[in-house]
Amino acid sequence: MEAIKKSHLLSQVNLRFCGAQSGWPLKSSALPLLCSSPGGSGGKIQLNLSMSTPSFCRRGFTLIELLVVIAIIAVLAGLLLPALARAKGRAKQMTCISNVRQLAIAVFMYVDENNQKYPPRFPAPGPGVISCKPCRTTNWLVYVMDNLSGVSNIFKCPSDIGVPANLFPDDPSLGPKSVAVSDQTSYCFNTVMTRLETPTSIIVPSETFMGAEIWSWHEARVRRAAYFADGHAALTPDPSIAKQCSPPSMPDPDSPTGYRVVP
Repeated sequence: MEAIKKSHLLSQVNLRFCGAQSGWPLKSSALPLLCSSPGGSGGKIQLNLSMSTPSFCRRGFTLIELLVVIAIIAVLAGLLLPALARAKGRAKQMTCISNVRQLAIAVFMYVDENNQKYPPRFPAPGPGVISCKPCRTTNWLVYVMDNLSGVSNIFKCPSDIGVPANLFPDDPSLGPKSVAVSDQTSYCFNTVMTRLETPTSIIVPSETFMGAEIWSWHEARVRRAAYFADGHAALTPDPSIAKQCSPPSMPDPDSPTGYRVVP
């Protein structure tokens, strides 16, 4: 009989302990246990085993915790945003280089179809200070449009936002417009090609650009996308483009300056 009582007692303790550990919503209470007194006198000893169990509750973030989280987010944003901006700029550069490479192919196709001759000579530039002035005296797109299947999205640089007004006060693209809006394209065709007439007249094709961005939008006054007489396209230093633009010239290793003026 006493063995049965002990077994019952252990079951009650175990049940109470398991309930506390499992998180049951039990209030703090005393568990009365009755045991026989030593010696079998029949007396009863009452044991109160108190056990507190946690009640379910929800606690919000403290102000310090929120500030720590905000600070971590700010640090991560500071690290990631510049990298994302550089990646976006790089993607625009690649798009621009792809555009001018396709323009080079279109020009080669025009030359092949016209007895190995470039488009007719451009008119002389008028007064005023504009960017890439000698190469923007006519709409040269009419010569290559047929070889591009009428596609027009390659004529616009994705970074084209016009040219600086303080440098080119008479440029037609000033204001909220891009050069592509005013000229129908962000790229020029080098007037030197029209003055030389044929590809065989070019002394150094790999250094003579056929056309380029009208302004260095990706890296202002540093580099711009250009396509060359040998067919390749690349980001090219601005000084190299400038030396061939004003006055219109082409690279010539035998010239004292390294460039020959093409009248």
